[in-house]
Amino acid sequence: MKLYYYRFWKKAFDFSGRSQRSEFWIAFIINHLLGWGLLFSPILKIVFGIIIIIPSISLSVRRLHDTGKSGKLLLFPFIMAIIALLFFLLNKDTNNIVFGLLGSFFGILEIISGIWLFVLIGFIDSDKKENKYGKNPKKEDIKDLYNKKIK
Repeated sequence: MKLYYYRFWKKAFDFSGRSQRSEFWIAFIINHLLGWGLLFSPILKIVFGIIIIIPSISLSVRRLHDTGKSGKLLLFPFIMAIIALLFFLLNKDTNNIVFGLLGSFFGILEIISGIWLFVLIGFIDSDKKENKYGKNPKKEDIKDLYNKKIK
């Protein structure tokens, strides 16, 4: 388990290649437990959240690559959120119901796409063979990878 978490930090800025579901879930669970452990200090929790954001995004990109999808898919919920926010701001200024409805529509798209990405990243199995993003990470022995990085 600690080998996967070690790999989460070791590949923090590596947006290429592929990662296994187990690597994603170990990092997800440990980071959430650490976040809950920092509940007593909101400042530490915010700092921890900032520290893990780039490694979490890179791991998510590698997981998408593992399923044969582009990491650019991660942008979709954020784009939907920005569009929804713009429509809500326009609605606030103009009080036009169309802007409010469009803001709600894009907000719902944001939620649906976020859930879809979470399912894709966390539950969909790897491409069995090599894909355009690299070899199947299940073929790698994580202990061998750990030993190579340490030496």
